Amino acid sequence: NEADNMKHLVWNLEKAAACTARKSKGMESGAPKEKICMIQDYTGFSLSNAPPMSVTKLTIEILQNHYPERLYRAYVLNPPFVFKAFWALV
Repeated sequence: NEADNMKHLVWNLEKAAACTARKSKGMESGAPKEKICMIQDYTGFSLSNAPPMSVTKLTIEILQNHYPERLYRAYVLNPPFVFKAFWALV
């Protein structure tokens, strides 16, 4: 369900932030480097098994409002045709 998916997302983001904060303590720059890399694998993706648009919107809202500037890099593996077409427009 949508609420459980969002809880799972937040738990993973908090765990990643805690790990990077712990590993960056004692680094020369002083400030923690709490940045994360995100990997999204679309193997087996189809529009029939895609999450509802409400989940996508809520995910983006959580990332923007609660984790600004945390993303270091995002990798997309096996992107579907729809993603490739959208990216070509950008």
